[in-house]
Amino acid sequence: MSVFVLPIRLTNALVLTFWAGALAWLVLAGGSPVVAADRLTLRAPSREYPTIQSAIDASLPGGRVVIPLGEFVESLDVRGKVVDLVGEGADGARSTVLVAPDARRAVITYGPGGGGILRDVLLQGGAVGIRGETGSDPRSDRTIRPAPITVNDVRIRGSVHGVFGKFSGLTLRKTEVHGTAWNGITILEVEDLRALKVFVHDTGNVGLLLKNFTPGLFPFEVLKSTFSNNAGGGIAVIGHGRPVVISDSDVSANAVAGVYLLDAGFTHILKTHLAATKIGQSPQVSGVGDGLIVWSSPNVFIEKSNIVGNARAGLLVQGCSPEHVSFVLIGKSTSTANRFGIVVQTSPQLGQASFPCTGTDTGASFSGPPEQFFGNADADILMSGNLKTPDQPLETP
Repeated sequence: MSVFVLPIRLTNALVLTFWAGALAWLVLAGGSPVVAADRLTLRAPSREYPTIQSAIDASLPGGRVVIPLGEFVESLDVRGKVVDLVGEGADGARSTVLVAPDARRAVITYGPGGGGILRDVLLQGGAVGIRGETGSDPRSDRTIRPAPITVNDVRIRGSVHGVFGKFSGLTLRKTEVHGTAWNGITILEVEDLRALKVFVHDTGNVGLLLKNFTPGLFPFEVLKSTFSNNAGGGIAVIGHGRPVVISDSDVSANAVAGVYLLDAGFTHILKTHLAATKIGQSPQVSGVGDGLIVWSSPNVFIEKSNIVGNARAGLLVQGCSPEHVSFVLIGKSTSTANRFGIVVQTSPQLGQASFPCTGTDTGASFSGPPEQFFGNADADILMSGNLKTPDQPLETP
């Protein structure tokens, strides 16, 4: 049997004719090309959806809930589907403000499979501004994380934690966290993290605490961000699951430490300002005052960065044992106007309760032109240092 194929030339006229016919069929069938799109966008509070949560529950997967200007007291929960939550502003007198009903609940919780875009809202009060929760699949015991979440043009203030929990993918863009009782951002588990133009300031402990235990090749990125006036430090990274890049950022006027790396893997600090770290004075965390602490982290590269005016050491390098060494490569950077430019710790007695040291060789070293360390009050380079280091930052008070 022979098969004959009739050649058809796809001209613009033919394509337009096809789409015109498709739209005509849709209208004749009682549909409308606008209705399908409108069903993906719900407005709440409204007559049809008196609460924002009722609109989230009614939303189709991939839908959007638009929240008007005003203040709304609700604890929202998104799980099992991706839903965008879009306000009409997060700054100034006219804002979309979401307030937690009480101090025990989160403003927004993303549960297993829940995710989407959160945009143009101010989150206020409660235990957490944005919480990420995991669950388990009863059929396979597999852990289910929230779907990817993008937070854009959002402000979080007055919560215990700004962002807290476990996530699959989390992108924070143009997000401000301030006035939290504890950490600004606490990431317990994440597969993909990107913070761009984030501003975390005046928190009760660490600006960003990242538990980096999820293995992978692609780096976590902190870009063009500012961490300042945080009572327990600017950024703390614990664990070596993935590389970490901190670039074009300002980590200034924090207490205890600007950046604290504990058992971290490859870390690249590029074009970043580590300055004016203060001695901690809060009941929870006190002392120290270093721009950068590298503890048992063997692959740290500091490039084109300034470490200036810190109360104690610009850079503190502490190994813990031959198995837990620290090595820092410093290029085209300066450490000046600190008490010490760089301190290399050699005493194994400086271990922490949560990370005890063993042996007689702590394995701490650095490489870089010595002229990068100048103008420091007590010493530009101090080998065999014996300075106290802070213990591991806590995720909860």
